[in-house]
Amino acid sequence: MPMDLKGSPSTFQALMDKVLSGLQGIELFIYMDDIVVYATSLEEHKEKMNKLFGRLKTAGLRVRPDKCFFLRKEVGYLGHIISEEGVRPDPSKVTAVRDFPQPQSRKNIKQFLGLAGYYRRFIPNFAKIASPLHTLLKDDVKFVWDKAQEKAFQTSKDISCSHPILQFPDFSCEFIVTTDASNFALRAVLSQGKIGSDLPVAYASRALAKAELNCAAIEKELLAIVFAVQHFRPYLYGRKFTTVTNHQPLVWLHNLKSPTPRLTRWKEKLRDYDYEIVHKPGRVNANADALSRNPVPISSPNPISPRDDDYEHEIERRIFSIDCLPEVRERESHRGLARDG
Repeated sequence: MPMDLKGSPSTFQALMDKVLSGLQGIELFIYMDDIVVYATSLEEHKEKMNKLFGRLKTAGLRVRPDKCFFLRKEVGYLGHIISEEGVRPDPSKVTAVRDFPQPQSRKNIKQFLGLAGYYRRFIPNFAKIASPLHTLLKDDVKFVWDKAQEKAFQTSKDISCSHPILQFPDFSCEFIVTTDASNFALRAVLSQGKIGSDLPVAYASRALAKAELNCAAIEKELLAIVFAVQHFRPYLYGRKFTTVTNHQPLVWLHNLKSPTPRLTRWKEKLRDYDYEIVHKPGRVNANADALSRNPVPISSPNPISPRDDDYEHEIERRIFSIDCLPEVRERESHRGLARDG
């Protein structure tokens, strides 16, 4: 396929989607030429690899052994490190955020916000933290780098580089959506577990629009719920979940006798969801502490179980017994599968 053509990426992605149809999201994940196969045992992994290589062979596609990593406990994928513990930003990518120089123009601020914003799902209340930076992007505001901007800049860096970890969603368990609204931003946490000790799956936040700034407190709090539910729709739609708010009047949302037009309109947006509103006093992002309590040391991908000298031979026996890989089997047997070279 010709490279650098505008339509090449979408054409190749369409090809891969077709070749691996029925396996995507069930046996593996695919983005362009990056394929991740996940399993809980060696036998399951072997079966899935057999299916994958069978599909690739039928389509006439080849893989380069020197770019393949087999049987890993953690892998880098699309700027993230995925392991049995959860998902965290790739340290090599976060370095760009850490080393970003102090912005000298609106263009520099946009570049930094775009870079740090890629990992905003890991950063609780990102919209509020970055609010002073967004202020300088307004046309009617003079570009003056003050203490507020410096604090927002450094805080965004520090949190991005703290190696936060998010839990994998368990779709057999109920989700919890915790929301809050301040005077200028909405924030939400998607989590699972017992309320009060639940662990975060993802964070979301956004600044309030100009027209939303004058809303009443109860309207902002309901808007936060609407924002959260729509943002996390793939996790919540068709499933019962609990919404936690620190604004007690929302508990009686469906019993309000004379709701304002805004409340009526936003309440209507929630009709398709099966949820219960629960009041929890205190700071909405208390469970964000779980991120700092679970630091993950930076390390390179590790094999599944390098317990003895027979490890490489065991991988070779299990993976290279796949019938559809005679060429790869022959080439790889000379250099050893488990090396990172």
